[in-house]
Amino acid sequence: MSFLDLKHLTVFIAFILVALAADRVGKFVTRFGFPQLSGLILTGLLASPHIFSFIKHEDIEALRFIDLIALPFIAFAAGAEVHLAELKRKFKTIILVIFSIVAIILSVGTFSFTSLSDSIPFLAGRDSSFVWAISLLGACIMIAKSPSSLVAIIKELRGQGSFVQTALGATVLMDAVVIVLFAVCISASNIIFEGSLFDFSHLLLLLAEIIYAAISGIVIAWVLSRVLRLNFSVKVKAALLVLISYLISYTASIAANHHLPIIPIKPFSEPLLVCMVAGFLVANFSRYSTEFKNLIEDLSEPIFMLFFTALGASLDISFLKDIWDVALLLAGIRLVSMIFACYIGGTVSGLSQKHSRVLGFAFITQAGISISLAKEVEFSYPGWGSEFATLMVGIIVINTMIGPWFTKFAIQLVGEAHSRSKSKHSRARKVVIFGVENHSLALARTLQEHHWKVILADTKELGLEARELEKEFSFFLLKNLSLEEITKTGAGQVDTIVCLLDTDSNYKICNLAYEHFGTEHLIARIPDGLETSKFYQLGVMVIEPGSAMLNLLDHCIRSPSALSLVLGQDKNHDIIEVEVSNPDIVGLAIRDLSLPSDVIVLSVKRGKQLIFTHGYTRFKLRDEVTLVGSNKSLTEICDRFDIYTSY
Repeated sequence: MSFLDLKHLTVFIAFILVALAADRVGKFVTRFGFPQLSGLILTGLLASPHIFSFIKHEDIEALRFIDLIALPFIAFAAGAEVHLAELKRKFKTIILVIFSIVAIILSVGTFSFTSLSDSIPFLAGRDSSFVWAISLLGACIMIAKSPSSLVAIIKELRGQGSFVQTALGATVLMDAVVIVLFAVCISASNIIFEGSLFDFSHLLLLLAEIIYAAISGIVIAWVLSRVLRLNFSVKVKAALLVLISYLISYTASIAANHHLPIIPIKPFSEPLLVCMVAGFLVANFSRYSTEFKNLIEDLSEPIFMLFFTALGASLDISFLKDIWDVALLLAGIRLVSMIFACYIGGTVSGLSQKHSRVLGFAFITQAGISISLAKEVEFSYPGWGSEFATLMVGIIVINTMIGPWFTKFAIQLVGEAHSRSKSKHSRARKVVIFGVENHSLALARTLQEHHWKVILADTKELGLEARELEKEFSFFLLKNLSLEEITKTGAGQVDTIVCLLDTDSNYKICNLAYEHFGTEHLIARIPDGLETSKFYQLGVMVIEPGSAMLNLLDHCIRSPSALSLVLGQDKNHDIIEVEVSNPDIVGLAIRDLSLPSDVIVLSVKRGKQLIFTHGYTRFKLRDEVTLVGSNKSLTEICDRFDIYTSY
């Protein structure tokens, strides 16, 4: 496509309008539990030449450049999702599950395609070798899974636990395995199409193509690193990444009919494998990994919007309506086979029977990589490739529609779907505030906004005011400050006590809590600023109003940005403290956690020791970690790593 061609430019502008509408539809269907890409594909299909004809038949070819950009980009994203440090703890289980899936789905899928060949127009009447070759490609695509869909469901359900970690790890690694396997299958299919007999030399050529693709991936990773190190704006780097994606596809298409001078293999014969290797290397072994992942994340939404809308518009619905029953049957066969394969793999790897029985439900959804592979077949084989891609996309769309429901069911069934309020962490989200006044009420309401349960207690009669307080908070009227009375408030089951009474009363409460409850966080306001030493001996955080105001003014002058975070004046960013309670991240270094770029670890408190961290600091169970960042990313961190927000 020439961008200077007025007709093509008009087509592209019209398509942009359709894509924007598709984006709105995609976000709308998420309210009903469907993934956004379903809405994108559906809108593209409605705009296609086969339904409302907003996009004409002759315009489809003008949109091919979107595929040339999106396919390598999706492979980059798949490679970037593979984090070695996070997978190594369950590596044995994940590998066995993946092996079981590959072996069973590839066998059952190939057999199913060949058995149904007479019902599939582009296979009917073909010789057996051709049917077996196409069946092998179809079965390979049936193996793929959608990491993005699984991650979205985990976030929605706040999924936490061993089952979720195993499913996520296997899903992410599956993309890499499928791309390599697809490279082998398409090379083997080419040998069959050419009518050659398979011998050991062909096996060596397959191995050589994979090695060549890996070397090419290393070169592309080096190029990406050089681009990322340039002192350009994010928008310029994003444009360069898009350009690199396009050039890879363009080079692959140009080199399709050429061989290397010494070895008879085609350069860039597997562009998806090349890009997956490049994405993996940059994400795991480059100091620019965070920036690379941010670029991928920033570009994902617009590229996916264009790609899946164009995909829907290019579907040959006239062909699909003739084979919808075949697509539905193959989707059902894949579902049953996936459940069986995961049960076998999970059982062999030592997973509990409860987890093994439902693990396959987490692998039903398909999306990006599956469609990318189907489109690659369409590009590689212009004749029957279009019908093959339409059939495979039909299967993928069915799996995309039903998959999220199965995934939700599995996570809920194993008991790993729960909101933070149902958390079983060692630290309770409760605080007892002694002393009822304007400051304590304001503090209580602020804590409630952050989902804390607040208990108020006082020794003075409040009359009608107490009844009003009981509607909003748990309120206890204490006869005195004895251990028995304080225990009635539940102070022994919380980790934070705030004392806003007079100095003597505050000390008595703190001393009893220190001796009998072992409360970790004691906070006391000392109005006169005297006798603070005895509070410090108990480990109490002392707030003296006069010096507190002086320190605030001092920091307001010397570090106003930091103070705005502390005072809550920046509504988009916050400082929080979290407790590590997920055993899967215990022992991991900070640099291996793939934190969002807008989150920084300020410190780690281990026991009574405060550690100012670097990338090599490793987490231990019950470490108290102080983070600063955007509210959105901080929430994601708490959900992802099963760590409990305390401040």
